[in-house]
Amino acid sequence: MRLIERCPLPEGWRWMRLGDVLPSIKNGIVAEQNFERRGFQVARIETISSGVVNPNRVGWVNLLAEQFKDLKLRNGDILFSHINSVEKLGNCAIYESVPENLYHGMNLLLIRVNESLLVPYFLLYWLKSDYCKRYYTTNARRAIGQASLNQKDIREIPVPLPPLPDQKRVTATIKEIMQEVEHAHNACEKQLEAVKALPAAYLSKIFESYDVKKWERKKLGEICDSESGIWGEDPDGSSDCHSILRSNNIKDGKMVFDEVAIKKVESKCITGKSLQSGDIVVATSSGSKNLVGKSAIFIPPDERIYLFSNFTMRLRAIPSLVDSFYLYFYLQSSQAKRTSELIQDTTTGLRNLNRKEFLKQLIPLPPSLNEQQYIVNKLKEKMADTEELRSATQKQLEAINALPQTVLRRVFGGEL
Repeated sequence: MRLIERCPLPEGWRWMRLGDVLPSIKNGIVAEQNFERRGFQVARIETISSGVVNPNRVGWVNLLAEQFKDLKLRNGDILFSHINSVEKLGNCAIYESVPENLYHGMNLLLIRVNESLLVPYFLLYWLKSDYCKRYYTTNARRAIGQASLNQKDIREIPVPLPPLPDQKRVTATIKEIMQEVEHAHNACEKQLEAVKALPAAYLSKIFESYDVKKWERKKLGEICDSESGIWGEDPDGSSDCHSILRSNNIKDGKMVFDEVAIKKVESKCITGKSLQSGDIVVATSSGSKNLVGKSAIFIPPDERIYLFSNFTMRLRAIPSLVDSFYLYFYLQSSQAKRTSELIQDTTTGLRNLNRKEFLKQLIPLPPSLNEQQYIVNKLKEKMADTEELRSATQKQLEAINALPQTVLRRVFGGEL
């Protein structure tokens, strides 16, 4: 009843149990899928994962469709995910005859609406609302990594029932607003992608310019000291336990300090394996080629000693030859990333950076340290402006993403 108490109804609306206004709730086909696209198409969890029926993510089964003609979807049928992760439990979508001849498949319930009582889209929007999501979370049966609702739970879902003309009016209003929200969402996502592409564009403008061709080039190993990382033993709370940065602490060219590993390391190893401000940490092993070679510059967030893991290496710029931030920016460039992709080895599913070849790559160096510093200052300024724009655009996207639930709260609160 807590759900109902949090959602007072407009005048003329009444509460009903979902099971009282539905002709049926059905389980789907239980059959083995094939990957040759033979037989007939069935809806599955992946088909509705985006909140709409995606015809490119249907499954295929070999059984004869005539055996399951009662499970062929009709226009207006709602597919409901009753077995899923907790956050995705209750995910649902409405079928609108695309693709044709789609059948009700695995791990989904088919909710068929009595259209003399309910407009299908009105029910869909209610099932997607925060009110129902709280109901799902409260009543879910949980297992490891999974949650579920049985048919009894679903039949007990309280449904606000306005007169049919009101349902049609409300549904039309919601649809119109949701279309506008979707357009705004798509436009903002494109803007965010454009903003995310700016750092690479700035780096290309520097490192692919005509002037760079005239610069001296030196091997990476000649302009910095390098050191392989360390791991350690399980922590025991002693003073020999230290923070170790891993490849997963390098994200989008930045060092993040979430989930820093703590390991016990012998004191004699600390000096050679501790990081100093301006050191560059490079990921040397990963399951993905896109992650191998990623790097970040270390700026200490506090007074603790930070080490770096055996799946990384440390570069320490020789100050008389190269500015550490200049070297860092070059390693973020498309040229450096292509080099990292070309010098990887694979062992037992793990991709490894060939460190010797990595240190042989040629780094373009401006004629003077002052010019390096000038480039660094310009890039820092550009990157700071980009980060500010990215943050503002991300907040705008989050605000747009919150609009659908705001709309639904106003609708079911009688404000629209």
